Amino acid sequence: MADSPALELTDRAIADLAEGLLRRAAGLPHRLILGIAGVPGAGKSTLARRVAGHVHQHTPGAAALAPLDGFHLSQDQLERRGLLERKGAPETFDARAYIQMVRRARHPHRTLHCPAYDRRLHEPAFDDDPLHRVTRQTRIVIAEGNYLLIRRHPWLGLEQALTRTWWIDIPLKRAQQQLMQRHLKVGRTSNQAAHRCEFDMENARFVLDESGHADRVMRWPE
Repeated sequence: MADSPALELTDRAIADLAEGLLRRAAGLPHRLILGIAGVPGAGKSTLARRVAGHVHQHTPGAAALAPLDGFHLSQDQLERRGLLERKGAPETFDARAYIQMVRRARHPHRTLHCPAYDRRLHEPAFDDDPLHRVTRQTRIVIAEGNYLLIRRHPWLGLEQALTRTWWIDIPLKRAQQQLMQRHLKVGRTSNQAAHRCEFDMENARFVLDESGHADRVMRWPE
């Protein structure tokens, strides 16, 4: 997904990445929008939170999170459209609303409350997490999701909004194992989790086939 070798995401590397983002953001007339992409189970939200944590250690209030999962269509919408079984596929997100929010987040004085995905409710929702609020102090907004680098409409609309893009490289087998644990953790049976993982892998292959290049490629340590 990029021409440079993959960066191993050690604690030191993540801290260095956060400091680099702060330096870059200081020279911009707008907020820095970082896009983190990868297949399901790659660890995008984990990396986003860890980077945001390091940013806050250096400059409190300077980072916010804008997860794509907060723009899942609701269970009712999916059921009405016959998409409930395809939840997680590109067409089960409100892509245009997400792109609009990311574009608005670039404005240095605009404030926003970004929705997130509640894995207990299986619905997008607004929560009290301060990282989901873009305030006047925010200089870096971290967008993350499976489809941020997809070279198809409407996802191409993100291209001009993202200042920097990162791709997390992960073997599909490892991603599948992590997804299995995630599905079990939220109460699915082994059979239900295995069924969801099969669909997740279908989405993963789509992401691999359709995503464009990122500025940096990263991988978690073994």
